[in-house]
Amino acid sequence: MKRTVVLTGSFQYKVPNTLNWDVYAEGTRMEHIGEDIYTLTIKDIPAGEHQYKIAVNSWKENYGQGGILNGFNVILYLYKNSDVTFYYSDKSHHFCDSTQFMPLLGDDKPKLNINEIIYTLEDYNFAGVYSAEVELDKGEYNNLVIRAKEEEIYLPAFNLEAKKKISFFYDSPSKLAYCNAFDRKIDNSLVYYNSASTIYKKPFGAVAEKEDITVKIRAKKNDVEECRLVVIGFEKKYCFNLEKEDCYDDDFDYWYCDFYIEEKGVYKYYFVFSNYYDIKFYGDNDGFLGEGICGDIKDIKPYYITIYDKNFKTPDWMKNAVVYQIFPDRFYDGDTSNRAAQKTGRGFIDYEFYQDWYAIPENPALEHRSDYVGVRGRGIWSNQIYGGDLRGVQEKLDYLQALGVNTIYLNPISKSISSHRYDTTYYKEVDPLLGDIKDFEELVEEAHNRGMHVILDGVFNHVSDDSIYFDKFGKYIKPGQPLGAYQYWSRVYSMMEEYHICQEEAESHVQENFKRQGIYDFHYKDWFKVENRKEHGSYKYEGWYGYDSMPVINDLYDSEYKIHSWAEEIIDGEDANSKFWLRKGSNGWRLDAAEQMSDETWRHFRKAVKRTGCDYAIIGEIWTDGTKYLLGDMYDSLINYRFTNAVLGFIAGRDFGNYEWNGITTVKLLEQIREQYPEDAFYSMFNLVDSHDTQRAISAIDGYKKGEPAIANTPTERAYRLMKLLALFQVTYPGVPCIYYGDETGLPGADDPDNRRAMPWGRGNKELVLWYSTIINIRNKYDIFRNGYMKWINVTTDFIVFARYNGKEQVVVLLNRGGEMRNYTLDISNAVFCTDKLTDAITGREYRIDNGKIFIDIEKEWGTILVTDYQKVIIDEEKLKDAFSPEFTIRSSENYNNYSA
Repeated sequence: MKRTVVLTGSFQYKVPNTLNWDVYAEGTRMEHIGEDIYTLTIKDIPAGEHQYKIAVNSWKENYGQGGILNGFNVILYLYKNSDVTFYYSDKSHHFCDSTQFMPLLGDDKPKLNINEIIYTLEDYNFAGVYSAEVELDKGEYNNLVIRAKEEEIYLPAFNLEAKKKISFFYDSPSKLAYCNAFDRKIDNSLVYYNSASTIYKKPFGAVAEKEDITVKIRAKKNDVEECRLVVIGFEKKYCFNLEKEDCYDDDFDYWYCDFYIEEKGVYKYYFVFSNYYDIKFYGDNDGFLGEGICGDIKDIKPYYITIYDKNFKTPDWMKNAVVYQIFPDRFYDGDTSNRAAQKTGRGFIDYEFYQDWYAIPENPALEHRSDYVGVRGRGIWSNQIYGGDLRGVQEKLDYLQALGVNTIYLNPISKSISSHRYDTTYYKEVDPLLGDIKDFEELVEEAHNRGMHVILDGVFNHVSDDSIYFDKFGKYIKPGQPLGAYQYWSRVYSMMEEYHICQEEAESHVQENFKRQGIYDFHYKDWFKVENRKEHGSYKYEGWYGYDSMPVINDLYDSEYKIHSWAEEIIDGEDANSKFWLRKGSNGWRLDAAEQMSDETWRHFRKAVKRTGCDYAIIGEIWTDGTKYLLGDMYDSLINYRFTNAVLGFIAGRDFGNYEWNGITTVKLLEQIREQYPEDAFYSMFNLVDSHDTQRAISAIDGYKKGEPAIANTPTERAYRLMKLLALFQVTYPGVPCIYYGDETGLPGADDPDNRRAMPWGRGNKELVLWYSTIINIRNKYDIFRNGYMKWINVTTDFIVFARYNGKEQVVVLLNRGGEMRNYTLDISNAVFCTDKLTDAITGREYRIDNGKIFIDIEKEWGTILVTDYQKVIIDEEKLKDAFSPEFTIRSSENYNNYSA
């Protein structure tokens, strides 16, 4: 029976007069083409990630992933604008789209020819496997052929001794056919492939476009007749024949093929085996890559392989970086003259200026409690000012260099109306509370003179409602200046309501009125979606995560870049913000809320930045798998929260995500990242353990969690000890250690705003500061930590040993999170170097090698670094005293009296 089937999703607007997620939309009603099959093509769907599902008659009957009633939305990812065709079966409720595969329908369905009788094979589940069951009489059957479009697949002859129902199958992606005439099964248990082993896949990990790839898979001797590799990309699908390798193994056959992929992208792949009477599929078993599983198609997950631009290269200096993240207002006050340079925050509310540098920031969600120990203020979020500034950062460069830091990442410094400054008021001006453009230029000049780099935080997804761009409060209406979007649309909608006129007429009147005031530029009106309906007294618009204080840039047709004036002012223009701060001395951008902006925007952003200078860095804030951003057309690196979860989870022994964290799980996730990301990007990953968006790592060890409002207690002794182990892991693992200011002092902090306490100058934990300086300077001393290969030596629940190596030397790192001393025998008989001893890089203690082994005791909750070429590290304790010596304690400021909370 023909029913009303509607494709509903986040791209319905591409059909004229259709809204997203409208289950009654005529424009996305699917066409019935017979046999309970429905189809629809939508043209020019924009590049990026979309979601969709199928609705029948209403939302009461809708189908998601796997054809499940009320199931999860299906993800559709497009690398470029594309026409996409969708298919739905009302028999099975399964559906697919043309980015996955094109089902064979109607006359194109596979046909089975048996003794001149034709049978049609069906695939009601859109799984790519077509089948037909045929009852055959006793006798011999020859010339069995399945025809699918241009393909002809011949099955081997067989003889039936009795009447029997036989199922015939055709696997469309691999173009393999088989039947179950005989019970000859492939032995699943002996099929083996490991994507992380160069024995089975070479080269390891991500691969450049058109670079040769070799895969090899093992099966039981004489168990398999045909083997195929199916590779599925965004637009292209490949099927490669594997050949049986000539070898003299008595137990196994090895099937291999050499191939390459022409276009960059993230590709799925899996293997298909057939012996003509059975078919098996081999793919990933747990999503972590590496070893997989052999079984039916429904039992496996596809492997993924990253194909990146052959010209993709990250700036060399990034691989040598040790990054220190600074929240400017909370780091150090180096210029008392700007302490009240701006007295007003959002709207017309005064800032709350703190006299006590060590005060715990106000948390409006908690201050009603009797046990509350933070500052009690006005109950306003992010309105508290401590007074840190750019001069303060410059004054502490000696300290940072003594710590071993060579790169500074500054949270936003552009003019704003909050302490965090992620709600920009004007991009091209330094917030007056932090100084001015001259202060910034002097900071970067001094940093560059010391061989240091400076990275800025780019917040382009949203601005402040109290900004020149939006101007909700009407502060910036001035002759000769552009008009803010809210001032424009609020007047248009008000006039429409008052005079009952259409929008076009109202806009004409509003523009004429402002032109009489000397205002002729209205281009900001296009930057935001302001609706003609009110909510809580103001016209409705999209705010970042629902916060009306941060209106989101309009993603016209799923891309901000299509707002031409925004693209010119922020991305492409000669004086665009993307280039402005680079020319002022910044060495790159960290991009906030990066996944919430379109891929098209970031591709153009990369072009603009790299044309300004190829050595500028682009780092995206991505909390999950960011592979698609690292193909060479968007970012150089990511804020690597996947590393955070894995490493902090191991050290703290707590659940940070969906995994039971131990050494084995941690290594599986770290290896997954290493296999997915291009090598150049992998060695440039910003490996952090906390940030302004998470609880402090030392407090996470004590049990404080993200999303749970709290004020952290002073860290426990165990937390201090494990913080050292965490830092040791962070600075010795491949990638860029990214340290959040104050971590080296033991500064505690629960989730925001407690994680943004002021830097505890003069009150930090001396032992921890010296530890950080020691291990960071060890990292800086040995090139192998910055560019050496990675090898896991021993991994258990509580114990991890890994090596960094190159052709000349090797370093071994041992990490024991367990509660007992570990007596460990390190076998280095197969090491890449020749030496008779290893030395503890931290203590200088030597370990003699006895018959290729070293015997070492690792204290509980402790770790060490063993090196072949010991170089003593000298720590400049005098320059580190700022963090822990009482003489550097900051006194309360009388200058704040008029503005104190």
